[in-house]
Amino acid sequence: MDMTESIRQLQECYYIEKDKIPTIEELIKKKNITCYLPTKWLTMIFSSGICQLCKNPKGQTHTYILNYKCNYGDDKNGFIVCGKEECNFYIKTYRDKLYHSLHHTKQWKELLVKRANNSFVYVARSNGIIEHDWSLCTNDEKTSSVYDIVMTLILCSKKNNIIIPSDIFEYIYNYLIYSYNDDIHLTFENILNRDNKLVMSQLIRIFKGDLCKKVPIDLL
Repeated sequence: MDMTESIRQLQECYYIEKDKIPTIEELIKKKNITCYLPTKWLTMIFSSGICQLCKNPKGQTHTYILNYKCNYGDDKNGFIVCGKEECNFYIKTYRDKLYHSLHHTKQWKELLVKRANNSFVYVARSNGIIEHDWSLCTNDEKTSSVYDIVMTLILCSKKNNIIIPSDIFEYIYNYLIYSYNDDIHLTFENILNRDNKLVMSQLIRIFKGDLCKKVPIDLL
């Protein structure tokens, strides 16, 4: 088999496996993503001729790491598209939507508060035991508690007779909390569920001393 035929078969495989993806308009409108693109291990990529999104690739191959906000390691899982502007825009939009959809959930906001205040998270082990001493960050990453920062600000304001409206304090608190979005060790992974359907698993790395493990966000 020559190189041209190899590229053709690879391209055909990439496209066929996700030939019913939503249009970019549908993707932008969707609040929650229900169609998950398969990821690839981004090594040994042909310089051109392949794309996960279109039948007729053009230009040089572009790759996008799925966990681009991941603040550890060198994860190489991601997507492969051609040089077309629309294919690159689609992948970047799809990837941003994964984070956007999660970052606006109540569960994520609760994790943000715990991360910002260095609070422990509860983890249920397979034997049913609930552990209460796992953290969302390592000891080296621990910071001043956002709660302590805001309380110090309030006390200083009172001491110096500075009147700051309560909604301003709320804005400052929420802004500080939101700034910890990228400090939670979040990764997305494609898995096959019991129905053999591709779904996206949202995992959080948690720490206890020198121990580290990934836990689905639903279990935290």
